[in-house]
Amino acid sequence: MINFDSQEIPAEYLSAVVKTARDVGTDLTQFLRLNHLTQKELENPDVKIRGNLFKKAIALTHKRYTGAKPLSLLLAERFSLTSHGLLGLTLICAPDLRAALMLVEEYGFLLIPSIAIEIHERREISALRFVPKVELGDMAETLIEMVMGAFYSGKLMLETSAPLKISLTHMPAAALLFYEEFWGCKVLVNQKYNQIFFQSQLLARPLHTSNPENFNRLCKQLDEQFAQATANLQFTLKVRQILNVTSD
Repeated sequence: MINFDSQEIPAEYLSAVVKTARDVGTDLTQFLRLNHLTQKELENPDVKIRGNLFKKAIALTHKRYTGAKPLSLLLAERFSLTSHGLLGLTLICAPDLRAALMLVEEYGFLLIPSIAIEIHERREISALRFVPKVELGDMAETLIEMVMGAFYSGKLMLETSAPLKISLTHMPAAALLFYEEFWGCKVLVNQKYNQIFFQSQLLARPLHTSNPENFNRLCKQLDEQFAQATANLQFTLKVRQILNVTSD
């Protein structure tokens, strides 16, 4: 399985960690300097960073953090839909929650290639499932909690409603009370999947930010970005194949 450390993610995500670190009394300026990154680059939606830098920044923040609330949830609160670039803007303009979630399921890998987000729709109760696609390493629990929390706190889902329940595959290190306060519902641990459960009827609920004209235009741009990402991936795989043959 591919390791998260080698995956590329938006530099804007690291910016969220830097701001959270500052809030809890940790200055990551030297860390950024040592890795030749500027604040301007962190705010550029076209800049990508390696997953290992993201994890190191979180680890440094966690090492110096003395608060009781899980750092993963503090990080989650830093994200908004606009943190996700073109995909985030498209989600904001979607006609309803179902259309938005279908986009997340199809194009989410452009932002978070390491974690797939799947819709499991049922008649009364549906779920969003967060499935690791690569080896997340020693920070797997923090990353899963952060992604799930960021998706919820982005206010795309359940704009006026709390989830029905949350399931986690692990037992969090912090007290469950923090998680239940954050989500506003019961949190089940040591489950088979990481999931957010909600009423299926919410899928047809129009988003108050819906803009059909912009939605169609942005979807076309997403298709173009998808085609480019696919071409880049195929090129990378071809190069690796050639290198492997040469090394043999």
